[in-house]
Amino acid sequence: MEERKYWNPEIETLPRVEIEKLQEKRMKAQVKHAYENTAYYNRKFRELGITPEDIKTLDDFRKKVPFTIKDVVREERDKTGDPWGGFLAVPIEELVNIHTSTGTTGIPTFGTYTKSDWDHIGEVVARWMWTAGLRKNEILMNFMVYYHMYNTWLDAGAEKIGAIQFKRGGFPFEVEADVRQVKLWSYANPHVIHMLTQGLKIATAYIKENNIDIRKMLPRLKSIIFAGDILTSHTRKEMMDIWGVPLYDAGGPTETYCALIGYCEENVIENWQHMADDLCISEVIDPERLENIAPGERGEIVYTNLFPRRATPYLRWRSEDAVDFEGFECSCGRSFIKARLLGRVAHEIRVKDKKVYQRDVEEVLQRYPETRYVQYQTIREKPQPQDKLILRILKELPKEFEEKIIGDFKSQGIETVIEPLTPEEIKAAGGWKFLRIVDRKKA
Repeated sequence: MEERKYWNPEIETLPRVEIEKLQEKRMKAQVKHAYENTAYYNRKFRELGITPEDIKTLDDFRKKVPFTIKDVVREERDKTGDPWGGFLAVPIEELVNIHTSTGTTGIPTFGTYTKSDWDHIGEVVARWMWTAGLRKNEILMNFMVYYHMYNTWLDAGAEKIGAIQFKRGGFPFEVEADVRQVKLWSYANPHVIHMLTQGLKIATAYIKENNIDIRKMLPRLKSIIFAGDILTSHTRKEMMDIWGVPLYDAGGPTETYCALIGYCEENVIENWQHMADDLCISEVIDPERLENIAPGERGEIVYTNLFPRRATPYLRWRSEDAVDFEGFECSCGRSFIKARLLGRVAHEIRVKDKKVYQRDVEEVLQRYPETRYVQYQTIREKPQPQDKLILRILKELPKEFEEKIIGDFKSQGIETVIEPLTPEEIKAAGGWKFLRIVDRKKA
């Protein structure tokens, strides 16, 4: 019997028109649920003079339903004393888990879910774990930070498939200690490994420096899933050569976990990804005009969870993530949204008329072995825009090499200056996300 390509072939190969019919049906139910069961949306809709009955189509939804952002949740939480900010739509007795975001852009917000939410999370995660090659009774070696909600997402997906988890610590220092006992990994002999990006970099460096034949040590390994930060095409390709398997990245905002970003098996190096559009409405907007943009443009991705009776049914949640938006058709056979993460919208730097994101910086730095794994930081001058990209690097580079990097940015129309960086100036948020941008007043 030929093995199926997709975890859920019927849904994952739906034509776009059928996906949008499904979205419209589920969207109307979610809007009604949010209006009737959350204090915030009930008040907000009344202030705007709209009711769920006014939202009949996806176009109505985009035109009439307001965006939701983290700062609103924080403001409502502080104003009302309600830890959920007026967004919890079920009795607290129905919750099975409460977690928080990492707090990359401010005070963490809560993520909550019910047993029904858990089941749907498992469906979404099972799709991309299946794409990565994980099957029933196979071993997922999972290096993940235990407190984080993402860890439970992985539990849900592995459970749905029927896979076995071998859990390890996920903080970079834990991976650094664990990789020195790499023989332990061979005893587990995993089929798929999951790591945070910084942990993956540490493990890869150790394997390379110690000339470990990881393919011989882990003969069943099919792929590695990573999360938490961007890997450019240059770094990804080098790491894939070392490990001998594809590297896939996944993730998504804690608050809307329908939007777990699933990779595309036919666009591994290019790093295009898909969302579960049957369980989520994904939009890409211009963050200034707050209007939907066309394929081929850059913008901020916005999510609306479509899980039935969602614990916290955020509508049009602005993720604060910037993406390249490629449309909805893909050679892999899916008609889900196709996008590529660029970095945080809040971390955008404007150099004259150019918008510069984390991926733009790293595509240049990681082009060369000398700076592929170097820690760096960018300076955003206030007020924006600024005349030059100010790039700080935690490594002393020969002058001619600095000029090469500066020339690469200049070829893209970005004037650049390089400054030194000390270890004390680049701290890790949540233990694995480094402080990539610092604001500074113009001289």
